[in-house]
Amino acid sequence: MDASDEQSRCAEQVLRIALFSKLQAQEESLQERRCKVAAEIRTHRRGGMVPILLGLVWFVFVLALSIHNSKPARVRWRDFR
Repeated sequence: MDASDEQSRCAEQVLRIALFSKLQAQEESLQERRCKVAAEIRTHRRGGMVPILLGLVWFVFVLALSIHNSKPARVRWRDFR
């Protein structure tokens, strides 16, 4: 057996113990647990979208306002000759 295979096997065992050791005490199936975790991830991901969009809209609004209020210097054709 390769050293990397042994490390990955040990890592898998540690993850199984850490993630699913409480599974027997709660009498919850692995499929139910996965569904709950997936639902949590989805709700947290959606919850972070609103502040990001609001920040983006605010940035675009302030940028447009800044561009609109800026007064460019008068450029005349004779300045380029």
